[in-house]
Amino acid sequence: MRRIALAVAFLCLFGGCEAEAPQPAAPPVPPMAPVAPAPAARRAAPAAPPEAALALPEGTVRVTRSGAGFTVLAHRAPPFEALTALGEAAGFRTEVGAGAPEAAPLLLALESASLEDALAAILAGIPYHVHYEFADGDLSPKRPFEGREVVLTRVGVGEMAAAGAAPATAVPPRRPADPGRRGPPPRAEGRRFGSKRAGPDDPERARQREEAAARERERAEKVARQWDDPREDVRLEAVELMEPEGEDLARLEALLQADPSPEVRVAAAETLADGEAFEVMDGLLGALGDPDPGVVAAVVRGLEDVYGDAPSPRIRERVLELRDHRDPGVREAVTEFEEWIEE
Repeated sequence: MRRIALAVAFLCLFGGCEAEAPQPAAPPVPPMAPVAPAPAARRAAPAAPPEAALALPEGTVRVTRSGAGFTVLAHRAPPFEALTALGEAAGFRTEVGAGAPEAAPLLLALESASLEDALAAILAGIPYHVHYEFADGDLSPKRPFEGREVVLTRVGVGEMAAAGAAPATAVPPRRPADPGRRGPPPRAEGRRFGSKRAGPDDPERARQREEAAARERERAEKVARQWDDPREDVRLEAVELMEPEGEDLARLEALLQADPSPEVRVAAAETLADGEAFEVMDGLLGALGDPDPGVVAAVVRGLEDVYGDAPSPRIRERVLELRDHRDPGVREAVTEFEEWIEE
C-alpha cells in the first residue's frame, strides 16, 4: 500500500563503520588538494552580514520569505522561537514537546536560504522530527506516488505522542539491515532526549569525558594524516574512522567526488549515508553520475537511507531516472529503492 503521509525522526550524530579487509597498496597517486571546510557553510549560504542580526534587539528573531528563499536573522534568540517564525513564513506547524533539549541562544544571519538549510541552521545539534504530506491534499492510495509533490507540514522537537500512544502517522519500517552495510553508530552521550548530564562534582564522569576527548583527538589526528595519503588502503582506513560531520564531512564529499579508487568512493558513500540527511543529501546526489557502477549502486542505497529521514522529491526523481541504467547492479538498487518508498 502506498504511503499517504511521511513522518520521520532523525538524530544529529552519526558515524562509525564496519572494518573492511585490508586492500593491497595501489600505485602512488598525487595527494588531493585540501578541502575547503565549508560544505555546511555552502548549504547555509548565502549568509547575510552578521551586522544584520546584531542590529536587532537582543532576543529578537526576524524571518522573511522571498520566493523559495528565506532570510533568517536571530540575535541571541531561543532557537524554538526562530523555528516558530520560520514555520509561520513557510506554512508548517511547529511543536515543542516533552523531552526537548535545552538550547543555547541563537546568533544567525541567513539570506535567501532554502527551507531545508534554514531548518538545519536553526536546529543545529538538536534532534527534530519532520512530517511531509502530498501538496495536492489527495490522500487516495490509488493515486500514483511518483511525480507528486510533497510539502513540509510539521516540525516537532521532543516527544510529541502521549505515553503508550501510537503516532498519528506511522513511518514504514526500514528493510532489515544488510550485514555487509554500515549501520548507525552509537550516538554521543548527552545528545539524546531525556539523557542526564553529570554534575561538575562527579569525578568519575569527568574522568570518562577526558578519556573520550583524548580518544577523539587521536581519531581526528589520524584521519587528518591519512585521508589524502597516496596509498589506497591508508585512505580506506581513514574513511572507516571518519564521522559524517564537520571536517570529516568535507573530506568524505571530496573523496566521493574525486578519489581515484572506486573502493574508496564506495566507502565514502556508505559513511556519508549515516550522516544527517539534509547535510549529506547534496553530496550523494552529486555522485549519481559516477563512472563506476559499483559506486552508483552504493550511492543509491545510501540515498534510500537518507530518504527515510528526509523524503525529498529530489531524491526520488534523481534515483528513478536510473531505472534504465546500463549496469544490472544499479538497476537492482533502483528497484529496491522504488519498492521501499512505495511500501
